[in-house]
Amino acid sequence: MSVWLIPLAAGAILFLVGLPLLIWQVVRAVTAGTTEVEILGFKVKSPYASIVLIVIGGAFIWFSTDKLAEEGRLQVVDAKVAIDGRSGANVLEWTTTCPATVEVTGVIAATGRGTVTYEFIRQLGLDGQEEPSQHATVDFSGTKSVTVTDVVVIPFPEGTYYYQVVLHVVGPTERRSDAVGFTVTCDSDAEGMPPGMPPPPSIGVGPPG
Repeated sequence: MSVWLIPLAAGAILFLVGLPLLIWQVVRAVTAGTTEVEILGFKVKSPYASIVLIVIGGAFIWFSTDKLAEEGRLQVVDAKVAIDGRSGANVLEWTTTCPATVEVTGVIAATGRGTVTYEFIRQLGLDGQEEPSQHATVDFSGTKSVTVTDVVVIPFPEGTYYYQVVLHVVGPTERRSDAVGFTVTCDSDAEGMPPGMPPPPSIGVGPPG
């Protein structure tokens, strides 16, 4: 239960006390020529007291409902990427036959409910062109974090290649993770997965360089 329900209830009580009291005072002013009324043994002479109750109660209601709406509004608070649970500039050095694949895991953390749109951005080398993946979506409905994955394909037959991958949350609030980097050396004489075979369930089973 949200803590903002307490000031919401308090505001509703103040408003529901102040409004009938003001109406009563207006009726008394018209019929009896006085705004003095008695409630719970207390005499209330001025209508300003009723107006104050209405204003304070209304302010409590407005502020509390705004905070309750904010709690339900989807906000992305963090985005991370890793390879086998490791994050950093060069978490993997792998020599294998190519084409090869490397699976990157991303975690999106958010509060509230709604749909998050994201993409993975891959970059070959430190100064290479960024290549975004297709946009994908994931729904949040009370969960605090969701795991997403991307598979990077190294298509070159020979050579050593350094890749960086970033998780980019496109909306509803934009956020960009730190990059995770890895190095793959394509060697046709290396022991490993032959070209064209399905990737292993985890890159950690591949032979590190």
